[in-house]
Amino acid sequence: QKSRNTWPHMTSELLPAVKFFISHLADLQIPPKTERSGQYVYKGMPVHRVWLQGTVVQAFPEKKLLYINDGTGEIVVDLSKTRVLTFPEPGKVVMVIGIVPKKVSPLVCVATSWKDVSDEVDRANLWMLEVPHIHDHIYSERFLDL
Repeated sequence: QKSRNTWPHMTSELLPAVKFFISHLADLQIPPKTERSGQYVYKGMPVHRVWLQGTVVQAFPEKKLLYINDGTGEIVVDLSKTRVLTFPEPGKVVMVIGIVPKKVSPLVCVATSWKDVSDEVDRANLWMLEVPHIHDHIYSERFLDL
């Protein structure tokens, strides 16, 4: 029987970004070195990159930092590794894919890509429905043994 904590056929470069509410990040666990196929493990699933969405509550263009809030929590987003043509202002809704280098307070996500999704119809409300659905039907434990 395969261990639920390893996906031997997956390397961190192949792992898709996992959609999370910011509050979910508190449940990320550092896997044992012998089973390390992701930077973290979330309910037995390896996680290398996270996919977040939230409203910009503070922006510091000179430092390339944002604070975003998704209604479940707040996180600092470091955009220094991305191309920023127009820095998002407070009130904008952004989608961020990146890594959480270590569990520190406040949480930081180093973005590898991001997009302003403010103009997409009802994007914030859809996200609040989409993430629980994905966690229930894709990331749930019943699918980890496939």
